[in-house]
Amino acid sequence: MAENPNYFGKHGFKRPLKMIESETVLNVGDLDEAADRLVASGHATKTGRRYTIDVSRLGIDKILGSGKVMRQLNLTGVKCISVRAREKVTGKGGTIDLPVDK
Repeated sequence: MAENPNYFGKHGFKRPLKMIESETVLNVGDLDEAADRLVASGHATKTGRRYTIDVSRLGIDKILGSGKVMRQLNLTGVKCISVRAREKVTGKGGTIDLPVDK
């Protein structure tokens, strides 16, 4: 052991950064607050009281359930959504379009 100082310690495989995938997550409350700004920038449409937001165009992979939902949201292009976020959106009369598993 005295002859080899690297006998103990961390030595091993380091995963390349290009192989590491990270999800882009957003809270449903933040999405609700940004609804008017998204309409103004052209990333969402408003029909009556309902906001239609294409989440995949925004680059969001997952929607979490933190925050308050005050508007009717129609979310399209949703890859993954938490149970709490789904309850909050549908509780205010909104809809969620999830992809169909084959």
